[in-house]
Amino acid sequence: MKSIYEITLKRIDGQETSLSDYKGNTLLIVNGASKCGYTPQYADLQKLHTTYKDRGLKILLFPCNDFLNQEEGAEKEIENFCQTRFKVEFDLFEKVKILGSSPHPLYQYLQDFNQPAISPGGIKSFLFRGFKKLAYFMMGKQPKTPGGVQWNFHKYLIGPDGELKAHFLSEMEPFDPALIARIEEQLSKNS
Repeated sequence: MKSIYEITLKRIDGQETSLSDYKGNTLLIVNGASKCGYTPQYADLQKLHTTYKDRGLKILLFPCNDFLNQEEGAEKEIENFCQTRFKVEFDLFEKVKILGSSPHPLYQYLQDFNQPAISPGGIKSFLFRGFKKLAYFMMGKQPKTPGGVQWNFHKYLIGPDGELKAHFLSEMEPFDPALIARIEEQLSKNS
């Protein structure tokens, strides 16, 4: 696959769409789960959407059950959870597979990015890294590295040119200055 814009998707309501519909925008692609320690990030992702949507930031959320079964619900349940609990207005898509030999085509494309994810560092990241090692052992799966999704709420930043610019570990909060700086940089290039 030569371009991210060749990938077709299904919205959470089952409607088919293509990433070509987002051409010229800055994208933040996130995998989410409703029973994760990072689930409260939905609130900040919504604030990020509200803050930057008029400047061309599009947040695309993909529910995923690959990480300790933290998203077992059906699409309608997930949509209801996101909208009633967090008032989510950004784009929600069908549940995807990320780990294993058959990831969703979007995540196959994203995980081929051969750069390590950006971490906020500190004790929280150190402790979470230990937790992930234990969880991967329990699941019998490993993330693709260095470009792979490490856990729920992993964030990929796509520039308005359709190129993958960076990706961020789950513990990187949506309003972390390092993430905001990268988003602002890409928004300045929106067409």
